[in-house]
Amino acid sequence: MKIRQIWNSRNSIIKLLNSDLNVNISWRLKPLANQLQEIMQIHADLVKKYGQKNRELIEVPQSSEKDFMKEFEALLEEDLEISIKQIHLDELDGIKLSVFDLMNLEWLIIETK
Repeated sequence: MKIRQIWNSRNSIIKLLNSDLNVNISWRLKPLANQLQEIMQIHADLVKKYGQKNRELIEVPQSSEKDFMKEFEALLEEDLEISIKQIHLDELDGIKLSVFDLMNLEWLIIETK
């Protein structure tokens, strides 16, 4: 799996991780949560490296955007060794996810047969 897959699914992953899940599912998702936190920290560090403070926010100016994107794109293309057992759809009974969330998480959630 590429880091890009997790990054592109981050909002849906966060929504899932913030849901009240069965303890077994929560335990299975723990490595994913840890990996997502690490990716988000690297992104924040890159924003700090290339960014400039604008009031309360740090923004990457256009003059640094190309270097920022080059470094971040290289990160997103890296392969990631993470072992996560897929979740059957019926294990998420009672959890509300949008169609877009399910589309983003197709690599993680499988239909119950």
